[in-house]
Amino acid sequence: MRVLPLVLFLVSATAGAQEAVVLAPGHPDLSLGEVTLESASYVVQLTGDDSQNIGTVEETVTLEGGVLTIVSVSEVQMAGGTTRDSTRFTWPTLAPLSNDVESRGNTGRAVYADGQVSGTY
Repeated sequence: MRVLPLVLFLVSATAGAQEAVVLAPGHPDLSLGEVTLESASYVVQLTGDDSQNIGTVEETVTLEGGVLTIVSVSEVQMAGGTTRDSTRFTWPTLAPLSNDVESRGNTGRAVYADGQVSGTY
């Protein structure tokens, strides 16, 4: 009777399982104390037989006065040239504050406040 011990184990394991915690921006258990904020540079590359570099992405990360700002500037001519994306979050909750985008002569902005999003793109 090997089935009975297995069934008892599964029942006890299920009964003792804790409910999953979803860590979302603003959750009190979301801890970013060990996170290292760093800027970075990347090369955008086509792979395959004709591998070639086609552009770059520069990410700048700053933390000032409880606001985390990530600015990403991509230079990829095949994708329309330069795109600049700037996103701001509260620190350390990571609740979004705003997002600004500039690409191909167009701009867009979203602002997050009181559970609402407003802006234009």
